[in-house]
Amino acid sequence: MLSVVDITKERLPFGKVDSIYCDPPWNQTVLDRFYKIAGAGISPQFDFFVEKLVEVCLRHCQGGTWMIEIGKENLGVLIDKFSRKSERTAHVYVTKYSSGYGYLVVFPPRNRVMPARFPVIGGVKLVRTALLAFGNGSVLDPCCGCGTTFLAAKKLKREFFGNDINRNKIEKLANRYALEIVTT
Repeated sequence: MLSVVDITKERLPFGKVDSIYCDPPWNQTVLDRFYKIAGAGISPQFDFFVEKLVEVCLRHCQGGTWMIEIGKENLGVLIDKFSRKSERTAHVYVTKYSSGYGYLVVFPPRNRVMPARFPVIGGVKLVRTALLAFGNGSVLDPCCGCGTTFLAAKKLKREFFGNDINRNKIEKLANRYALEIVTT
C-alpha cells in the first residue's frame, strides 16, 4: 500500500506497523532537491523534517524497531532528535555504497540485545539484512522513493507500506508491482 504525503504537513493514511526502515534525504541540499523535483513547494528546514520523521515513527511503530540511513553530516542531529523524543538508544553501523560511506542508525525497543557489528553493504541487500536482523512483520518506509525497502520486504514476504512526496515515483512503483495508492 502506497501514499503520496508530505510528512511535514499531514499524517500518513496507515495504521500501526512492526518496523520502519527509511533512507530520507541526508541533508538540507538533498531535501531541497527532493521537494523541487516532486513539485512539492519550498522544503522545510532539515531539523524540522527530522522531527516530523520521529513523529511518524512514534505514531506508527511504538513497539518495533526503527532503522534510518543517514550521512555523516547530520548523524548527530538524527540521533539527538530521535533519542530525545523517544528515549531510545541509538546503535550506529557504518554502511558502504559505491559513492562512499553512510550510516544505518537503529533504534530498537528497550531491552533488545543488539549486535556489535553489522555487514557493511548498501542497497537492497542492506535493507533486507537489516529487516532480518532487527525488524519483524510489517514494514513502513515514509520516504520510499523508487522502492528499495519495498523490494527487500517483498523478498522477505513482509507487508509493506510506503510513502513519498514524489507522485511520479509512487505511481511508477504502484504500476510496476500492482500496489494500491491510498489517499488521506
